[in-house]
Amino acid sequence: MENSKKETENKKQEERNQARKYIGKAESRRFCVVESRVIDRITYQNAKVPCGKKRCTTCPHGPYWYARVWHGDKRTRVYIGKEFMTLNEFNLKKRIEKLEKEKKEWKERS
Repeated sequence: MENSKKETENKKQEERNQARKYIGKAESRRFCVVESRVIDRITYQNAKVPCGKKRCTTCPHGPYWYARVWHGDKRTRVYIGKEFMTLNEFNLKKRIEKLEKEKKEWKERS
């Protein structure tokens, strides 16, 4: 009788341990905000992000900066990068990169 109680207790403990491992894996696959800032009504989030690969052992990755912006009635997340910059700075950087790329293409055509 005592052996069967010990066996059932061992099985229950083993199930609990497996559940804890599963919960730990699920937690690591979530978008996890590390830091948050609000500037000019835009929320900037520094977050660790899962890659989505089932066999990845280093998830979550990052942290990376995102801007939370409203587009109409939907709220979207815009990727900024590893280093923090405001959305205006980010857009300016992207425009400069685009102009430099066009300038390079123009020189190659000539």
